[in-house]
Amino acid sequence: MIYTVTFNPSLDYIVSVNNFQLGMTNRTATEMMLPGGKGINVSIVLKNLGLENTALGFVAGFTGDEIVRRLEHDRIDFADMSEICDYTISVTGKETEEEILNKVLALVDSKEPKLHIAFAVDDNNGMMFNHRRVSKDSKLCKELLNSVYSSGGRLQIRPYSSPLFEDGVYTSDDPWNKAGPNDIVFVEDIDPAIIYGVTEVTLFRWNRKYPSDLKSTFDFSKYELIETKEFTGSSHEKITKETWKKQEKRRKQK
Repeated sequence: MIYTVTFNPSLDYIVSVNNFQLGMTNRTATEMMLPGGKGINVSIVLKNLGLENTALGFVAGFTGDEIVRRLEHDRIDFADMSEICDYTISVTGKETEEEILNKVLALVDSKEPKLHIAFAVDDNNGMMFNHRRVSKDSKLCKELLNSVYSSGGRLQIRPYSSPLFEDGVYTSDDPWNKAGPNDIVFVEDIDPAIIYGVTEVTLFRWNRKYPSDLKSTFDFSKYELIETKEFTGSSHEKITKETWKKQEKRRKQK
């Protein structure tokens, strides 16, 4: 695998003029806007030669979004390093080039935004029946609030869940788009499978069966069970709390 680094990516604006006249008003005949920068230019050439590579760089704002969009259009693999620019990589001088590269790639791989969601299901993954939650428990709510407070975040919920909580929660129709890295998004009235970019899940199991017409279809195949905890609810003999985290992607080394 070949990696290029562009510390100052750019959008190159190229125009052509027919019969250019010095000192006169000239109108452009054609215009092009291309992603540029030394490393990106090398990555484009390598791609055209059929050589697999990844371009690393720092981008931000409209220009950065447009650079990424155009690179994706050209099928250039690009990794934004903006999220890791505050980190320091310690190098003693004894590391090989591959060991140094692995340190950089570990930071690049860790830049995925965090999104922590929570939901409760019965033994058949049921969540709702006839537009009402299948069950509720005040101690589950307390456990959820303790989790979010211990992480220094906020609890984000949809309007349906607001009667369960007093002040101190944040309500919106799409709380997953409002959540910060330490927040927990609690959902009851939608299938959590529709939420994109989930990196951590707190799953509560009622350990009972209820009638349901809305079930969770969340796919846990890419997640690892980190912790299991059982506690007694206010109206349930046993509630199981499971913590799942998304498995880290590993780059293939060639």
